[in-house]
Amino acid sequence: MKYKHFVVLLVVYYFVYSSCYAYDDEKVHPEININAANQSILKTTNLLNMIGFTYGLDTYIVKDNVKLTIERWIGRGGTDEDGAIYGFRYLRHFHNPLKPWDEAGLDIFLWPYFRSSIVWSQLNTATLFFPNYNSWEWAREYYYQALKTGDEKYFADTFKSVGHLTHLVADMAVPVHVRNDSHPLGGIIMEPTWRKDPYEKWASKVENQPKINYNFPNDPASRFKIDPSIFTKLDHKTDADKALAPYPISALWDQNEYTTANPDKLITQTSNLGLAEYTNANFFSKDTVFSSDFPHPAENDTDVWLIDWNNPEEVDARDGFKDNKIYIHGNVGDGKVIRLASLGYLARECLIGGYYDFTPYGQDDFVHEDYVSVLVPRAVGYSTALIDYFFRGTLDISEPSGHVYSVADGARLLEFDFGNGPVLMPAFTTIKAKVRNTTPDEIMQGGEMIAVARYKRRTDYQPDLSTDPPSQTSREADYSYSTSDFWNVPAETMSTGDWVQFDFDFSGDPIPVGITDLSLRVVFYGTLGDEKDVAVAVGMKNLSEPDHHVLWNSTDQVVIDNQLYTADQIRNDPAMLDYVDKNNNDVLNEISEGEPYIDPYDVTYQLSFSLLDPQTNQVIPYLAAQVNNLPAGRYSRLIILTDRPDSDTSWITVVNSSVIESSAEYYSFSSARAQEERDPDGNIIWPIPTPLKPQQPGTYRGTRQHHYLAEWYCWIADVDLLLQNVPCDPLADERPIPTDLTPYPVDVMPFP
Repeated sequence: MKYKHFVVLLVVYYFVYSSCYAYDDEKVHPEININAANQSILKTTNLLNMIGFTYGLDTYIVKDNVKLTIERWIGRGGTDEDGAIYGFRYLRHFHNPLKPWDEAGLDIFLWPYFRSSIVWSQLNTATLFFPNYNSWEWAREYYYQALKTGDEKYFADTFKSVGHLTHLVADMAVPVHVRNDSHPLGGIIMEPTWRKDPYEKWASKVENQPKINYNFPNDPASRFKIDPSIFTKLDHKTDADKALAPYPISALWDQNEYTTANPDKLITQTSNLGLAEYTNANFFSKDTVFSSDFPHPAENDTDVWLIDWNNPEEVDARDGFKDNKIYIHGNVGDGKVIRLASLGYLARECLIGGYYDFTPYGQDDFVHEDYVSVLVPRAVGYSTALIDYFFRGTLDISEPSGHVYSVADGARLLEFDFGNGPVLMPAFTTIKAKVRNTTPDEIMQGGEMIAVARYKRRTDYQPDLSTDPPSQTSREADYSYSTSDFWNVPAETMSTGDWVQFDFDFSGDPIPVGITDLSLRVVFYGTLGDEKDVAVAVGMKNLSEPDHHVLWNSTDQVVIDNQLYTADQIRNDPAMLDYVDKNNNDVLNEISEGEPYIDPYDVTYQLSFSLLDPQTNQVIPYLAAQVNNLPAGRYSRLIILTDRPDSDTSWITVVNSSVIESSAEYYSFSSARAQEERDPDGNIIWPIPTPLKPQQPGTYRGTRQHHYLAEWYCWIADVDLLLQNVPCDPLADERPIPTDLTPYPVDVMPFP
């Protein structure tokens, strides 16, 4: 039995392989795909740039040592959908819109009813004998994995699979593929070269390529555009059809409007119907001219009864002379009347005698050229619509209510291996962000949401910033990725288009702080509009690089007469002791008596962040972090992420409390930035990273930081004994470096 099946397959392959080809897989199909890509949102929006492809469709992607641009990967899919012999894919490129979908595929004498193209495009056939790993569901899975991992092989599979799918759509603009006309006996009674459909054969010739209009982007008037509403028009007439091809892309093939029960040719011309419906109703294939199997084009749709046999059309022949030809014409929509078939003079006698089945209709080069002028622009237009629909899902990302996306404690070090052995550094384990659906006119329902951090790891990073600022050459060439756990998103959560805040958990894949070129990607996988369960939407936000804020407690010393003293030094010097004991009662630190407080004391800090100045805008910022009882002579390092690298566009509120006093201070700051940019010519520019402050080399008591936000308030007694509580900036460089330079722990709060 297996042997017999094998023989049948070989026979099918031999007789049908060439005849099942539609547009040429080496020239026409790749060009249709590439031109569709260049008219799609992959070109007209910044989507590719947003997901990391700086050069758009011209960006190179490598898989299995094959290096192609994105548009060429899409073109490659158009080639491979015909070229893959294993699985006999080409046998599943047919769809007759007049048939039920389970019977609409290729029907030949050896093997009736191969799967229809519309079913093949959506069939997840991983468990079947002939798998289709380039179906809609597989393409969705590749795209989701690509966005999650950044792996180029998944992106290559995504774009290539989209090319496979557009090939299937474009085949619906080939009459033999919608009218079950495969010429299965061509290899027996004719030369093998005649197994090909003559229309496809004409389109594959090099000399005919200039005559094919692919809707070139520089010729907008020639484009055939599909209204996106087409994806809302699909009406599965039966549950069987819905089970076979459930996704809205089915509408590009067949909307079940032009049927045997309703064979209205006019609706195929005036409505945005499926491409198979349009081609079936308006064009002939070689062996189906006025066929009783198809209600249209019928004789009354053409001028066959009005032919003026005495006045044939004069056309240019291949030999350079003129030929006289008789043509049948028909209206194919948009006011276009074209040649549908050619007739010889013998046909006149057949028609007069009523021998319609014996009338020798033909399709010469001029008929093919007319067909191409209408059908190829539609093939490109419908392919463009499929690409736009595939990549339509978009999200917007905004800062959370607490302004900062994440806070890391500089004292908590995690182990990373960047390829040169283990490295200890702080890391971000949570990202907070607001997200909303920005896909036009489609509600986002249930699914899952993940966040992906994309960055370049620094090769010289040190937790104390001793190697800062980073340079263009002190980072890895390739991007690295950290992926959060996923959120289960209930159907009602994202349905309104309003902002929804998520806390993305990166504890399983932390984001190291020793990085540059950081961006945040959020990916949704689930139900979007009428596409159930497998739709993908993505958004991206450039974030600041990890931004270090250092807080010191410098009460281990006191300034007297512009000199630094410890409490022990004062107590051991009678003159100094007398100097600070204002009322000479041998009791120190009597602030109420106007005396300085000379002993070290702990300080507790509460830190909040906001976009606006809390003082002038009456903003109450959310508590982001707290340092409890920071000892004198110690510091804490707080590392944050924002999305605002511009000058002084963020505010930090520092509330300090101690045995002495409680007060609040407000600072504006610019977030750290170390990202490559591109000039108008696409060349990489490395801007000067945010410098360390307060001045280069940006050190204070042996530590380095991005911002001069240390709590270095100390008591100053001037020569007039006027006591003041002012910053000790003039003596910053003279303060000693403590023996313990490890950061003091910070409690990161669950801020909103």
